[in-house]
Amino acid sequence: MYGTKLAQDHIKKLRTFLEKEKAATDTKMAKIHEQGKADVDIDMSLKDLSVQVEKGKRKASFIISILKDINQVLEKLPASTRATIQPSISTLRAEADTVMKKITDCIKMDLQLLKSVLS
Repeated sequence: MYGTKLAQDHIKKLRTFLEKEKAATDTKMAKIHEQGKADVDIDMSLKDLSVQVEKGKRKASFIISILKDINQVLEKLPASTRATIQPSISTLRAEADTVMKKITDCIKMDLQLLKSVLS
């Protein structure tokens, strides 16, 4: 029972984080599209890009850490309990993958914008 509750708590924690991050990346992507080349400060953009890379690393690390915690808890659960939780874990992994790709895409978009300004 404790293991099941712990797994559910980790799932809830990660799902909440992923929802917030998905919204944040969608907003960031829209902002980058709107901004275009206009009013890009190269020095500031380089600093921002560096910050975005570090934030992306921390976010990915957090996501991976929670997924590992979930896996460790699942390994200790009885097979029947694990089987009932597994479908939601599979969905959560897919969501985590999507969010990590969006984080990477935002960084790539910032880099492309900066690159286009420098050209």
